[in-house]
Amino acid sequence: MPAANKLADRSPRIVRSPTDRQERISIDSRVVLLNDILVQNIDEQTVFLNLSNEHYYGVDAIGSRMWQLLTTKPSIGEALDVLITEFDADPGQIRTDLLALVATLHENGLIDVGDQQNVETRE
Repeated sequence: MPAANKLADRSPRIVRSPTDRQERISIDSRVVLLNDILVQNIDEQTVFLNLSNEHYYGVDAIGSRMWQLLTTKPSIGEALDVLITEFDADPGQIRTDLLALVATLHENGLIDVGDQQNVETRE
């Protein structure tokens, strides 16, 4: 899984999500950033700021690439397809890592995950 860093002392660390949580996120789901979250790319990292609790979260270069694809492709599955072509790694491991990142971002209140129609307007 992409390394996730605690960027501020008052911020909780993003940790790997339990496998059972990953299984509940569909590969056909769409990922949408919640309204009270800011995202900034810094060098090869991506930093998330939750404005409601003022916690910072960060992901490394691989997590940043995953995030970029999750926000530009219509589904997690389509982001996965691109990642499999870009990285020389076991496709099953890439899938596991991508779903773990999505689950972790969701559990930390940074994103919403659901079918394409239901997440378009959620806050």
